[in-house]
Amino acid sequence: MGLQKNVSLLSLTFFGVGIIIGAGIYSVLGAAAAHAGNSLWISFILAAVVAVLTALSYCELATLFPFAGAEFVYLKELYPNSSIPSFLIAIFIIFAGSATSATVALGFASYLQEFFNISLTIAAFFLLSVITLINALGISNSSRVNIGFTTIEVLGLLIVIYFGLTHTSAHVPLGLSLGKGTLSAASLIFFVYLGFEDMANLAEETVDAHQNIPKSILLSLIITTILYIAVSIAVLQLAPLKKLAISQTPMALAMRPQGVFWENILSVIALFSTANTTLITMLAMSRMIYGVSAASELPEFFSRTTKTKKIPHNAIWLTWIMACLFLFIKKIELLANISSFCALVAFFVVNASLILFRYKLPQKERAFRSPVNIGNFPVLAFLGLLSVGFLLMQFNTQTYLISFIILIIGLILRLLLGMKRA
Repeated sequence: MGLQKNVSLLSLTFFGVGIIIGAGIYSVLGAAAAHAGNSLWISFILAAVVAVLTALSYCELATLFPFAGAEFVYLKELYPNSSIPSFLIAIFIIFAGSATSATVALGFASYLQEFFNISLTIAAFFLLSVITLINALGISNSSRVNIGFTTIEVLGLLIVIYFGLTHTSAHVPLGLSLGKGTLSAASLIFFVYLGFEDMANLAEETVDAHQNIPKSILLSLIITTILYIAVSIAVLQLAPLKKLAISQTPMALAMRPQGVFWENILSVIALFSTANTTLITMLAMSRMIYGVSAASELPEFFSRTTKTKKIPHNAIWLTWIMACLFLFIKKIELLANISSFCALVAFFVVNASLILFRYKLPQKERAFRSPVNIGNFPVLAFLGLLSVGFLLMQFNTQTYLISFIILIIGLILRLLLGMKRA
């Protein structure tokens, strides 16, 4: 039992940058530009602020409880006499990871269709299977693949930034608006920051997790925010705002005037980006399943590891099965909404947990402490709680209904597993 500590600060930061950049920046820019116009870059700053509020809560809790399972572990420590809250948040996160993996795999398949005539479902299934095999070889191999893919992702953004900064005639002057459009764009853009929370699930495999988890989370957010702001400014210089606002492939649109070669290069980079997001999401989800099983809340079968490299192979294959099942939904927007809602529920829980732990464990040593406090009260966690609560109210009825069904599934599973143990 137990996982090997093979993840360094550098590797974990690459994981963070890779999953945060992911596929979102290659598709969300157009829709966000439709809301914010030439103040798009301000929307990225506002979204980053909201992300950092919750990230700081993750940093502190990950140093208090550096174990696989993250949010599940936090609620289990908070409510030791009841396993229902921790089990339900684990179910939400597992479903979120499955939906995210399926969503991004379908996105990968869409990009692949630009080059090959292949079924979306078959291409997505192929990606999920290859990624699962990579993860089954161990986190060291996953880390090497991630570093390579993340480097390619960042290179793609740097290409766009270069052409934007050297463009001779700007399409629009940069705006300074803080109006409703800028705020609504920030709500949309917030979802391109999702992923940093998955880094906490690798705490058990991170060398000196107490120090490196907070550093890597904050470094990842700083790096990606700088890249995002620079890209948003560059795209506004490269593409007409009206065309950008209705484009499904805004990055490719921005590069189109530079020639077919550069447009195709961005499409290829998008393939690496989607594959990398799938890799890290499935890796983190398998660690959540492992952590819940290790705590005896799921069958012990899923906490078994290989003898030499301590790889949770059964949890990895369950991750593959669940992600493949979500492929049958096929509606990318619906899958993305399910993923985002479940992730935000986890964010709400984490911010609330930090506030409660400040009073439940006031004397416990913390390698990292969220700044700005009134006595023991963490002000930034409270602001994070409010901001996430606001975002949770922005979804449609269908998403709320499916989330309720996930909750019912979680309660039924908990009841059945409890009966089996009894």
